[in-house]
Amino acid sequence: MINPQLHILPRWNTASFGDSANTLPMELNALGEHMQQCSRRPGPLFVLWCRAEALHQGLLARFVTSLTLLAAVAGAAALVL
Repeated sequence: MINPQLHILPRWNTASFGDSANTLPMELNALGEHMQQCSRRPGPLFVLWCRAEALHQGLLARFVTSLTLLAAVAGAAALVL
């Protein structure tokens, strides 16, 4: 099911093209909430998520090598068991 709130999220452009930047109250509110979330000390689940994301990015960058390593580990485990 599509989340209806995804369509009403505020969107803003950071370019003012030489004019003064006009912001809507909803945009400033969303930015303030985002800044509050970012300023909080991350909990253990957030740290775990960041490490998993870094691992995923590292494996994604080396996809073929990762598959080869996985196949080698699986083959070695099959021989041992």
